[in-house]
Amino acid sequence: MAYYFLKNFYERTYPDNITGFHSEPYSFEHINVDFWYDATEILFVNLLPVQIFGYITICYLLKKFMKNRPPYNLSTAFGIWSAVLGFVAFATFVRIFPEFLFLLKRDGLRAMLCTRYFLCTIV
Repeated sequence: MAYYFLKNFYERTYPDNITGFHSEPYSFEHINVDFWYDATEILFVNLLPVQIFGYITICYLLKKFMKNRPPYNLSTAFGIWSAVLGFVAFATFVRIFPEFLFLLKRDGLRAMLCTRYFLCTIV
């Protein structure tokens, strides 16, 4: 069921014959669903015990490594990280907000939040 939803999500989200304001996907938004489904299954399902073991091992080794060392000054790195996150949030807002307004005007807030029909409808 989940695989069927993932496989057909792109076709339902970006139909060819939709009318009204609907932005087309950017070139980087075209995805190969089969590849990402397989990659997700391999990386996050099959390798989960290896990831858990690696995480625990790295935490233990880093604790021993940093025991007698002075702390790092990470304020500059955290500032850059915050700026990058802010830029990504703004870019996401710019990309999603017109779609949100279009769906809000077409279907209303209740339909957007409480039902899934608008993903499959073609106006």
